[in-house]
Amino acid sequence: MTKKQKKWVVILSCGSAVAVLLLAAVHFWLSGMRSYTLHLPDFADLKSVTLTQRGGEEVELVDADGEDVLFILQGNGRTTRTESVQDAPVNVDGWIKVDMKFWKGGAATLFVYQRSSARDGEYFIEQPYNGIYEMSGDEYNAIEKYAG
Repeated sequence: MTKKQKKWVVILSCGSAVAVLLLAAVHFWLSGMRSYTLHLPDFADLKSVTLTQRGGEEVELVDADGEDVLFILQGNGRTTRTESVQDAPVNVDGWIKVDMKFWKGGAATLFVYQRSSARDGEYFIEQPYNGIYEMSGDEYNAIEKYAG
């Protein structure tokens, strides 16, 4: 093997090693990103579902209405990589607070909103200290109708 051929073998070997290391780094970086799932209870476990628009009155949903809202929120099983790190959303035009109280005690809260900085048509569900999930405008409007 000539010196020139040996030089190319070394260059290709180093290039392959760099590519493998780069792929490994990307794999570990992506696998380190958490994925969040929207956690919603079964409707049978709920004593009540209450909707409150920011600055508005509470609307307690009964029977089928509460179940409908829970079904809309569930969507097709929502997941996200965007973490919620606070009690309530910030920088939003207005929100609808969804309070769920359980028969066995305890409660859960989430928020439905359109972000002020978002492009038109971007709506979200935020489950505090879990995740921020995208939803459609139709889903948002359906929940807004229940909130009165």
